[in-house]
Amino acid sequence: SDDDFSCVLAAHDGSIWCGSNRFGLNRLKGNDIQLLRRQANVINTLASDNIMALAEDQNGNIWIGTNGGGLQCLNVGRGTFANFNVKNNRLPSDIVTSLCVKSNRLIAGTANGLAVVNLSSNKTEIFQGTRSGNKQFSNPFITQVLMDSRNLIWIGTRDGLNLLDTKNDIVQTFGLAEGIPNNMICGLAEDQNKHIWVTTAGGVCRIVPQSVQTG
Repeated sequence: SDDDFSCVLAAHDGSIWCGSNRFGLNRLKGNDIQLLRRQANVINTLASDNIMALAEDQNGNIWIGTNGGGLQCLNVGRGTFANFNVKNNRLPSDIVTSLCVKSNRLIAGTANGLAVVNLSSNKTEIFQGTRSGNKQFSNPFITQVLMDSRNLIWIGTRDGLNLLDTKNDIVQTFGLAEGIPNNMICGLAEDQNKHIWVTTAGGVCRIVPQSVQTG
C-alpha cells in the first residue's frame, strides 16, 4: 500500500506484517498480500491508517499501535478488533509509539505515559511514573519500551531513559550524567548476557544492570 513504513513484524505463522505511515497495515504470506485500511462508519475496522508499532502475543493476536487511533488487538482468525483508547479509559494517549509483549503482559508506550495490559485478565494499568506518584518518568512522551528478563520495564523517552520496577514501585532515570550519550532514546534491546543496549540520537551505549536503587 505504500513505500513509507514505520514498523514490521514476523509472526509465528510465517506471515510478515508491515505498518505504513499513511496507508494502513499490510500482511504478506507467500505470494499473497492482504491490506487492512480504516473504513469510515464501520465498527470493526482499523482505527487509523498511520501505524507506529506492532507486536504478537502468545495466542497469535496482532497488536497494533497507531498514531491517533489508539491501540488495537486483531484476532487474525476471526478478523475482529478490540480497541484500547483514551475514550474507553484504556490508554493515557491515542498516540501509541512502541509495543512489547512478554510474561503475559503487553506494554504500550504512548505520547503521555505507559499502559500495561494483563493478557489474562484484559485489565490495563496506566503508568506515568511510580504508582505512589513520588517519581515521574523523565519525559511523558515514550519512544521505546522493553521488558527485560528480570521483568523490569525499560522506557525510552524524548528526554532520557527510565527503569520501572512495578513489583517494588520504583522508577530510576538515566541521562547524560549517568553516561547515556544522548537523551533522545531511539531503541532498546537485551542481549544473552542480560545487558541492555540503548541506541540514541547521539550514539549507542550498553548498560550492565546490577540492582535497582531507590535513589
